[in-house]
Amino acid sequence: SRFARVLRLSMNGTTATDDARKLQALLAPYRGSGNGGCPVRLIYRNGAAQAEIPLPESWRVRLEDGLLAALNAWLKVDNVKVVYA
Repeated sequence: SRFARVLRLSMNGTTATDDARKLQALLAPYRGSGNGGCPVRLIYRNGAAQAEIPLPESWRVRLEDGLLAALNAWLKVDNVKVVYA
């Protein structure tokens, strides 16, 4: 995780409020402190649009196994990418 550039999460759907709450609950225990942690970017798609949204610096996360497992279970493995370059 020390060499990770960004955690990229792809999300589809129309229930943005529910998705945001679920994402917040999953990320909150892993938020980094200070300038540590990995930046998070969301790629959100629905029937009408697509956007790539960088989360604020305060939402950087520690890339621990528990976080990645929870994200993979919720979003599926193909939608959770740790980018190193």
